Amino acid sequence: MQTGQPNLPPALDPSLFIPLHFLLMNTTDFLGRLAPGLSTRYLTIQNPTTLATLAALRIVFWPLFWACNVSNRGPWFPIFNDVAFFIILALFGLSNGWIATCLMMEAGMYVPVHEREKANSLMSFCLCIGLAMGSFLSFLVSTPFIGAD
Repeated sequence: MQTGQPNLPPALDPSLFIPLHFLLMNTTDFLGRLAPGLSTRYLTIQNPTTLATLAALRIVFWPLFWACNVSNRGPWFPIFNDVAFFIILALFGLSNGWIATCLMMEAGMYVPVHEREKANSLMSFCLCIGLAMGSFLSFLVSTPFIGAD
């Protein structure tokens, strides 16, 4: 993180960028996962088309993250500053937890009763595969931006 500001607030100290990033992502993801349990009437999405649409719309976060001034090494002009990065990350974490929980809650409702246990196991397996693939792909996406300082 390079802000170009000599008098940074303690929360924006470059040595704290990665720990704050992980803390914020995990906290907001957790809060997003709690949301459907707080009000199943208002915070749970039961329409599969709406869930699929919201999950697909999360691709909007990619250009938002790429437009942030995190490393000053990207091929584009950064639009957002470091504070905006954390705001975007918080929205990403909330939407991740909320949509993932709604999907896991509703998946078993669209299969016969005697196959719900298998469907839920398959959802858990797909979640693990998705996490593993996301970790792997993060290396491929970030490789062009990693260089010697």
